[in-house]
Amino acid sequence: MGNIAIGMIIGLLILGNAIMNLIRDSFFYQVITHWGEYSIRTGAAKEAADFVSELHVSGTFYFGAYICYGVLVIIYFWISCWLLDRKVGV
Repeated sequence: MGNIAIGMIIGLLILGNAIMNLIRDSFFYQVITHWGEYSIRTGAAKEAADFVSELHVSGTFYFGAYICYGVLVIIYFWISCWLLDRKVGV
């Protein structure tokens, strides 16, 4: 029984990752996450330019992405609390 559960968990992780990749490629995802653009000017200071180049990022961040993932974390936390509450109650 334990091997089946581990296989199901791995399968769900792979399926969840595939679904999230499909969602990330959608127009709706781009609309809800690409607002609140903030650009880091890499030419303003040498230290900032070195830091951004080490991270391999473009220097543009979107606050919408942080809000979207924050809401997802809250939803996942609420679901896990609800599931644990039901498990303990039984």
